[in-house]
Amino acid sequence: MSTESISLIETFHSQGQGHVFAFWEGLTEEQRQHLLRQAAEIDLIELENLVQHLVIDSGHAGADLEGLAPAPYLADPERGGESP
Repeated sequence: MSTESISLIETFHSQGQGHVFAFWEGLTEEQRQHLLRQAAEIDLIELENLVQHLVIDSGHAGADLEGLAPAPYLADPERGGESP
């Protein structure tokens, strides 16, 4: 692995985003390279700024889940769903 790839992975870990590479060992070399290319395009500083501004500083404790209910669905036993 190149020093650039190692540095990128270490940066993600240091920014609290190490979970992006949680399944690294199970990936093929082609998949690893694809993940590295995608990760390299993520601006972690901008992500941190957005979280700070939109989540932490917004004054909102979280989403209001009052009245939230599961969406309706049709059971389909032929595709692994349970019978009604």
